[in-house]
Amino acid sequence: MLGFSTDALFSKTTPIHVLLTIPDHNVHIQLTGTVTSAKTVLSPPASRMSDEDIATLAQIRQSIESVWKMIQSAAQTTN
Repeated sequence: MLGFSTDALFSKTTPIHVLLTIPDHNVHIQLTGTVTSAKTVLSPPASRMSDEDIATLAQIRQSIESVWKMIQSAAQTTN
């Protein structure tokens, strides 16, 4: 979601508030700031993540969470 005040849309600077949520991966990102008006030039990124890369990152995250839960469980049984 991209939010900005419509009365400030064509001013020299536009305040913005960006919310990004990816529920499947429990990711919540919030950015607040201003955008300065300028000539827009868009160019594609030099590289892009493939679906396989994203799936691999999700698997790594799940593995790290599993290890962390195991460590927490072990710490609780020793206390």
